[in-house]
Amino acid sequence: MGFLDFLFKRKNKNKTQGNPEGKINPSKETSLAIKGIDVHPEIRDLLWIGEGYFKNYSQEANNKTEFEIDGILFTISFYGSEEPSLIYPSQRVTKSNITQVERPPYYPTYSGLSPAQKWVYANLLSNPYNPEINIGFVFILYYGLERHLLLGNFEQAFEVILKLRDVHSNSSFQSYSAKALILSCILHKRPDLILRFIDSLDKDHEFNFSDNLFLLCCYSFNIPIPPFQLMKMSKSFDHSNQNYIKKEPELFVAKIEENLKREYGTKELILKDLLESKGLQSIKTKKELMFANVSIRDQEIPVPQIITEKSLKSAVHQILKSAHEDVKKHLAEMRKEARKKAKTDN
Repeated sequence: MGFLDFLFKRKNKNKTQGNPEGKINPSKETSLAIKGIDVHPEIRDLLWIGEGYFKNYSQEANNKTEFEIDGILFTISFYGSEEPSLIYPSQRVTKSNITQVERPPYYPTYSGLSPAQKWVYANLLSNPYNPEINIGFVFILYYGLERHLLLGNFEQAFEVILKLRDVHSNSSFQSYSAKALILSCILHKRPDLILRFIDSLDKDHEFNFSDNLFLLCCYSFNIPIPPFQLMKMSKSFDHSNQNYIKKEPELFVAKIEENLKREYGTKELILKDLLESKGLQSIKTKKELMFANVSIRDQEIPVPQIITEKSLKSAVHQILKSAHEDVKKHLAEMRKEARKKAKTDN
């Protein structure tokens, strides 16, 4: 039985010639159910359909997007490649025991899944925020969301990816999704949403992405970097002694803030104040794999390596080193005071 025989059932039986607009409108056109499994409302309009009445994808379409940051040109293009999350209504789905179904291969596609695996994917569409479903199935959904970030429903896809990042801790997924969210916000010029992304970083696993990309994000939108984030990136700035960072993180952050105020008159670091004379054009770039979706032709793009810029690295390293010494001194004074008090009490 075809997957979308369950997933998309037409309410108006007189419409048989396909969807001329290539859009899915679940509230008016479809009943979304798979043998009692409802597709989650937050992703209904984000699915890519490859055939039939609800087809909304054309493999022949060529799309190219360019955007610029400080004179550096970024190009992202789709050239007739098939979207890996594309759902085909005619393909068979077999109801199965989810816990016994084999996980998908690396770089999975929907069409490449077995009928039993398609059933697991159907369950994921019911609840994409279920952390128990194998991350391979999550990636299939995510591929389609990446396409929406660049060419489709950007804001809705952005919100769904934020929620997926909150529950799916896989390091590859965290890395790819962070890259895509940051670049798409730069592309669409959305400082409001990049702040949403930064505010969402409230779990350790959500920091599994490049410190350099975080700096590019902050530079592009002139976002101040708080002391806490400088501490999180300390290894990238060659601060190898992590003793106080692990044992006294709150005190270490406080000392970073004190040093920032003393050196720059602000409690947060402003990248453009340190790099203004150079800009990104003078900073070396490195081609990096930015997208998980294999249908994106320009998966590698030149990324400015802000993290390697000597003046920035030296300045932040000194701030961290001073904070370390200040914590050391503070703790020594506390121990000294404790000993004095103990003597007085005796």
